[in-house]
Amino acid sequence: MDLSACRQEILLSNKTASEKAEIFLLKSKVNDLSKDEWQKFIAAIPEDVEKGIGALKSAVVSVEDTSEMQCEAMLQPALPALPLSADQLAAILFARPVHATPVQQDVFQSFGSSPVKQMFVVDDGSAVTLARILSNQLTFKLLFGGEADTAYNVNSSLIMPFFHLDSLANNSCQGFLPVRDKGDPDSTMPLLSGTSASLRSDGVIRSMDGHRLLLKWEEEADVLAAAVEDFKVKTARWSKLYYGQLPYLLTFAAAKSHIQFYIIERGNVAQPQDCWPKDLTGDMSGRAKALLAAVNLHLILRTVEKYLPQQAVLVRPQGAQSHQGLD
Repeated sequence: MDLSACRQEILLSNKTASEKAEIFLLKSKVNDLSKDEWQKFIAAIPEDVEKGIGALKSAVVSVEDTSEMQCEAMLQPALPALPLSADQLAAILFARPVHATPVQQDVFQSFGSSPVKQMFVVDDGSAVTLARILSNQLTFKLLFGGEADTAYNVNSSLIMPFFHLDSLANNSCQGFLPVRDKGDPDSTMPLLSGTSASLRSDGVIRSMDGHRLLLKWEEEADVLAAAVEDFKVKTARWSKLYYGQLPYLLTFAAAKSHIQFYIIERGNVAQPQDCWPKDLTGDMSGRAKALLAAVNLHLILRTVEKYLPQQAVLVRPQGAQSHQGLD
């Protein structure tokens, strides 16, 4: 800000001394000025205006960042049970949180007249950290190329916001572990099937102990249907030793800017059921829905854990024709 121009504009106005003091405080953010900047700023200001500024300046109370508390509120209330159908799950997955969803002011203004604007509020300074996490998700630049670009879009729109929210919510933090297939030989996922096809999902979210599978996803460079086909190949024969009483496994497929959620029902691995239209990151409306999904996934996966056995049966890391209850 040009402090000289600001000072001159206000001094030439017809406002009273107290009104000028208030305008100085609002326009110049004098609480953020250094001592030298403050001395330059008050130069040639009438004494009555300067006193007014000083009084207002000392009365300003800094806003405390309560991001952790507000994040906790966003991740409530807990679900009593998993919904029975894909449609009911979608309604929860993309529901607006009960608590306000704060974003940075420039991001809020970028919504224009879009209906998604109603889902958010401008951070008033009380949720700086939380607003930054959510705003970054809404403004990242999509990449279009190979499967690595799809992975970047998935990370930026869904996985990283989910992970940061879980970390920020101290009391509700579950220690969820998003894990990508890096081809390491020490993975608990089997490496290859009997036909030498990879059995490992492109990504999974596990419980804090690293053993229980809560969600998995597949990525492709171009075609969403190809990622869905991977579910059929890589989803194991259902075992209660691994899945417990879980009625279905939540998954999503991704390609380019498209993300679509599915459920794989117990005993019906060959027919994943879709939960929502596929374009979840392409425009601002889609990004907003992906952000809601990142928030609500926390509620859903906390509930998924209740259905799983406390000690999941691990498999040997070598491939096999028949692998029970694995990713």
